[in-house]
Amino acid sequence: MVRVEKPQVAEEAKPFFTEAELAALLKVTRGQDFEARRDHAIIRVLIDTGIRVSGLTCLRFDPADDKQTDVFLDQRRLRVRLKGGDGWWVPIGTKSAAAIDRYLRIRVRSRHADSLWLWIGTRGHAVTHFGD
Repeated sequence: MVRVEKPQVAEEAKPFFTEAELAALLKVTRGQDFEARRDHAIIRVLIDTGIRVSGLTCLRFDPADDKQTDVFLDQRRLRVRLKGGDGWWVPIGTKSAAAIDRYLRIRVRSRHADSLWLWIGTRGHAVTHFGD
């Protein structure tokens, strides 16, 4: 290891999105259809919380069982699972809660509405990336 060079690590953090960039993202997802409402809610949650994508995509939704669900809109919080299985609470803003609520209202009409995963794709798969 004496002859191995120390790796060069960038000292600068990546810049935040500008307000204009965030507004453009939100504008693209404004719509009344299933995908637009889902994607808008996802972007709102990411803007509010900055959680990891894995935590976002593993959110569960069961309105009848508080132990199964990770979505608590009346309290404006989400229960996010960490890599080791532990959970932690993430607060969300009013706009994120409203966006999730709008998504849930159209989600019940999906043929995959019985899925435990909050974010479902158009083909019933859990959403793991945009544009499924």
